Amino acid sequence: MIKLPTIFSDGMVIGKEARVWGWAEPLTRIIIKFAGKKYEAAAAADGRFQVTIASTEYGGPYELTVGDKIIKDVYIGKVWLCGGQSNMAQPLSRTRPLLDEHIKENANIRAFHVENGICFDGPKTDVKGSWQAATVEKLDSMYAVPYFFAQALDSHKTPIGLINIASGGTPIEAWLPEEIINTYPDLRMSLEPFKQQGFAENLEKNEAARLHNWHQIMQAKDKGLLEGWHHPDYDHSHWDEKMLLDNSGPIEYGSVWYRKNIVLSEDIIGPISLSMGCAVENVQVYVNGELVVTVAYKYPPCRCVIPEGLLKTGCNTIAIRVVGASEKAYFVPGKRYELTHKNGKISLLGPWRRRQGSSMPFIEPAEWLYRIPTGVYNYMLAPVLGYGIDGVTWYQGESNTGNPHI
Repeated sequence: MIKLPTIFSDGMVIGKEARVWGWAEPLTRIIIKFAGKKYEAAAAADGRFQVTIASTEYGGPYELTVGDKIIKDVYIGKVWLCGGQSNMAQPLSRTRPLLDEHIKENANIRAFHVENGICFDGPKTDVKGSWQAATVEKLDSMYAVPYFFAQALDSHKTPIGLINIASGGTPIEAWLPEEIINTYPDLRMSLEPFKQQGFAENLEKNEAARLHNWHQIMQAKDKGLLEGWHHPDYDHSHWDEKMLLDNSGPIEYGSVWYRKNIVLSEDIIGPISLSMGCAVENVQVYVNGELVVTVAYKYPPCRCVIPEGLLKTGCNTIAIRVVGASEKAYFVPGKRYELTHKNGKISLLGPWRRRQGSSMPFIEPAEWLYRIPTGVYNYMLAPVLGYGIDGVTWYQGESNTGNPHI
């Protein structure tokens, strides 16, 4: 029985010179067929086999047969490894407000998205993932930087394969194998505890419980406010008046509330989109008393299409609850704060009413296990090493700013 890595699956793109590997019964002979050619490989004593297949022209689709395994919809093209931090993993859906006209279906662009994960007990031999073509149904989940990079290549003539291994917040040492980490004594020391069985799992469990407890207390303290301050009939005239991006004043950790009345004329017609930029760290937005969008952490944009009929001609109320745990609550400058409709836009900057909700003590951020050396290398990168590629695109560096080691 032959076992192939998940990356060798339907819809894949391989290069003109591609390596195919897998596992079979030790010392057995495996027949590989592709594009009219036949290859042979022999499984080693540990069962692993490998063969290089060569092609002269780009194109497809073909079938790749490896022993008793048949992989369909295989294309010969250019393959790029795309790695790094969250900027590389940004989905196309987040870029639509600015770049919608440039996002087009192109089935010649195919991406293998590697599941995020970490491992500290050595390199894995396989990953979870799947190949996806840039069709209408899949476009929004494609990674934006790799997609636009592929689009800039000759993707209408040549199939482009993107192996996406990006993971937000990862420093470069998390992408390095242990033999390199061992040359940096302080990085090696930081890795050692995580090599103990169960250490990472217990730490992650304890961190999750600590943060959950903080938020449970926060929610309980804020319960009464949640039942009133989001309501359109609530009188907020006695609250402080502040510009939305003015973070000055006696704000504590915990919840901070913002309220604003906006008057809409009859020419404001739907669909109507709400953009509230980004808020630190957790945000809930209510329109006329109805919750319309929640964002759990500070990086994703806070935006939505407001349900039809919720906004009305005349006075409308927007109420926002922002929770700051390891940072005090605020809205991030330089983002979009507006209502967008068919006839134009309405800015949501300017004066708002602001009030502290429930105060809470500062809480240390959770230990970010994806920063630990070797973790994402072992889980995400090592299993795809050896797959024939034409090049690498890497978008990383923020998490190493000021790092004395790398």
